[in-house]
Amino acid sequence: MIMLLVFWAVLIGSVIIVLRHGGQPERIGLAIMVVGSLLSALVVSEMPVRFSSVEPGIFAVDTIVLIALFLLAMTSKRFWPLWATSFHGAGMMTHLAASISTHSLTTAYALLQGFWAYPMFVTVLLGTWYHRQDSLLKTD
Repeated sequence: MIMLLVFWAVLIGSVIIVLRHGGQPERIGLAIMVVGSLLSALVVSEMPVRFSSVEPGIFAVDTIVLIALFLLAMTSKRFWPLWATSFHGAGMMTHLAASISTHSLTTAYALLQGFWAYPMFVTVLLGTWYHRQDSLLKTD
């Protein structure tokens, strides 16, 4: 429960910072992450079987998020979307690990699925910070 509260606190804090100081790429990237997080929460399996095998709903959402982040990275002049896409790609590997595992990795699968969101939030926050610094330098 604590980890879930920390995740949502980081997500909400990121939204506040990016909406206040981020540019269009940061807002688009964070919107992708927020929508992905909300959709993942809606499609996760019920508790008795949650993360006992590949989560098909979360896998589908993660695939769409990966494609969206990749498109953002290819069209943006910012560097951080490449990192966010890479981190999300690493997170996608947890689905692969769960699909080839011969024994239950429920806890590890669940933890690793959520872990990669944090570096993604860090990248968009760093992108926002650099964008803010550039904006301040241009107005002086």
